[in-house]
Amino acid sequence: MERRIRQRSPSPIAGNPQGDAVLVIFNDYHNCPHCRLADINYQKAFKHEPNLKLVIKQFPVLGPASQFPAFAALASRKQGKFDEFHRALMISPS
Repeated sequence: MERRIRQRSPSPIAGNPQGDAVLVIFNDYHNCPHCRLADINYQKAFKHEPNLKLVIKQFPVLGPASQFPAFAALASRKQGKFDEFHRALMISPS
């Protein structure tokens, strides 16, 4: 599993794309208070660690309602809008 996580993948990246401090996270946009709290901490970390590269793996495990936002987030990446979309989902009420 670790090898698959570390492989280059189409996963969205936040922070510094060339950063050498890499953190891989698993995220569920649907009603996950832990994901939202963690995202607040990542945003703070970006300000203090310019070499932080955050690889965001979509992990829609909180039921069928988790799948649509995960697919939409990946589609927003193809449009160059992932950061905006991700931030909007993280701060919106569930």
